[in-house]
Amino acid sequence: MRLPVLAVCVIALAACDRAAPPPVAAAPPPAATPAPPPAPPPVVPSPVASMPVFVGAWHAVEGSGVEVGTRYTFQPDGTLLVEAPHGTPSSGAWRFVDGALTMTEEGIDYATDIVASDAQHLHLRSHNPGGVVELVLER
Repeated sequence: MRLPVLAVCVIALAACDRAAPPPVAAAPPPAATPAPPPAPPPVVPSPVASMPVFVGAWHAVEGSGVEVGTRYTFQPDGTLLVEAPHGTPSSGAWRFVDGALTMTEEGIDYATDIVASDAQHLHLRSHNPGGVVELVLER
């Protein structure tokens, strides 16, 4: 009986001598799905490809159908502000495409010729339904 017990002890001790198997690594957590890149901001069309020299504030020094001193502001975003000395300010729009200026007041588009312009003077001729309006502006 001693022999079988001894054999069991030797086998048990031999088994203890073996290196333990490496631990089973836990599976890494699934990779998070990357968020899609943010959408680019919407492209707002510019009223012009490059800003013409008349963008900015002007005041009327003479003209037909326009009070002297009326301020015209051509904003870079295509907004047109008109402020008459004795009237209510109004806003409209302007666009300059292929060398042609169009002014929009009260929802009506007016083809407008640039008769002459430099850094300090702007002479416009607007083709309104009621007739042609001459407008001479200075900075």
